Amino acid sequence: MRHGPIFGSILFALTAAGLGAQGTGPPLTLDMVVAKLLEQSPQAVISRLSVSSAYNSYRSQWAQALPQITLNLDPAYSVNLTKYPDLTLDTSGIPYKIVTQSEDQTNRQIGEGVSITQALPTAGNLSLSLRNNTTISETSTGGTTTSVISQAPKLSLTISQPVFVNDKLIDMELFPASLKSTELPYLKTLQQDVSVRNSVVTQGVSTYLTVVGLRKQLEQMKLYKSVLEESLERSRLAQANGSATENVVWSAELAVDRQAEAILELRYSLLQSERALARSIGSTSTLASTPFSDAIPSIPIKESPNQLFAKVAQENPEVVQGRLDVENARMQSIIGGQTYAPNLMLSLSVSPQYGDNRPDSNLFENSISQLFDKSAGAYNDVTFSVGMQVPVYNGGRYKKDKAALDASVRVAETNLASKLGTLRDNLDSLFLKQQYLSEKVSLTEGNLRLEERRLADQNRLLGLSRATDLDVKSAEAELEARRNDLWNVRVDLFLNSLDILSIAGNDLSKLITKDGIR
Repeated sequence: MRHGPIFGSILFALTAAGLGAQGTGPPLTLDMVVAKLLEQSPQAVISRLSVSSAYNSYRSQWAQALPQITLNLDPAYSVNLTKYPDLTLDTSGIPYKIVTQSEDQTNRQIGEGVSITQALPTAGNLSLSLRNNTTISETSTGGTTTSVISQAPKLSLTISQPVFVNDKLIDMELFPASLKSTELPYLKTLQQDVSVRNSVVTQGVSTYLTVVGLRKQLEQMKLYKSVLEESLERSRLAQANGSATENVVWSAELAVDRQAEAILELRYSLLQSERALARSIGSTSTLASTPFSDAIPSIPIKESPNQLFAKVAQENPEVVQGRLDVENARMQSIIGGQTYAPNLMLSLSVSPQYGDNRPDSNLFENSISQLFDKSAGAYNDVTFSVGMQVPVYNGGRYKKDKAALDASVRVAETNLASKLGTLRDNLDSLFLKQQYLSEKVSLTEGNLRLEERRLADQNRLLGLSRATDLDVKSAEAELEARRNDLWNVRVDLFLNSLDILSIAGNDLSKLITKDGIR
């Protein structure tokens, strides 16, 4: 049986495209792939941006607890355009005359002020403001213009304080809860970033090792194909000598063709894996000509399942997020208590006032000094007020909201307990698999040693003319297969160890280095 023209054309095209071909440049290593993945992966990029966004949002909200200072400047200008007749009787001559005069008034005013608001540790708010209005009034009457400059300063202090919150006169936990609630989303995003990074690293490492494994398998299949081709040639010679039937030759040809088809499918799979890895690390090539390092770092797991689970319960990103959810629900329960709480308002204002006697009121310096001239009748207008806003009826919303907030706390606690149980099951399963794979590595190493002895024996027999070149090539193919088996089992063990490290809360990107596992 011969290869058909279509099959041969496909095989030639894929081979020409560089499937499975490896260059001679520096090999691509695991740590290089991890670094590229975290730099180029859309999931990792989005996660980094989410962390930055959450941090800036947290700092923005936290800044509201700092003093807030506002400056005000309000200029105003008004002109009274209405003529007001001023009727006076002129008695200087006979007959008397009625004289009409008009009055125009112009006001120029500017208001300036500064206000400071500050959140209080009692969850109240303090507001302090200083404001002044400077007014210049000019009055024109019968060609005579008079001006008056006046100031109207006012110092105000206002305190707003929620009281009887969460069955306490003043709940001192309310303000810390408000601050903590702004930080929790950011802390949760940090843990989500660790999960995303580990997922990206695990997927990328798996794809990388898949490419290496497919290349190894391809070389093994090529070697086995050469054994089948040599066996085919021997069958043809035997047929020519009459010692083999045509069916034997056909069977040998069919075995070669099937191996060639398997190689073709494997090359296609290899190309797809190389392209997927290239896209994930931002490479413009298919990586078909890039050599890969097949070194597999060793990850010793020294802790027992119980010891490692203690670490899982503290550092696993999903568990930490669960604890943050519980804490957030508790904080919201505390914060929600002030929604229907009474609000106490204390207000104090001081405003200096002029006396009745204001000589030279057109001078700016007098507009200030006369405010404090007690001898001229100046005084301070002091106002103090106390107010209380008390919700009387809200249709039962307070009890319902409180019940909903309490339920959200229990939901978060239940989710956390469930997550811990699931992670414990997953960890136990991973440890069982770790033990299984470790034993399988030992067994495969034993098989490899037997194949090495078998190859050595075949070479010895070949020297004694008791074995053929084909026997040696077959032994070499089997040895290569056992080597690949051992490599694949070690890969499975390595990936399983990564899963254990990931579930324990480790950042895998910080563990995989040029020299292996840190």
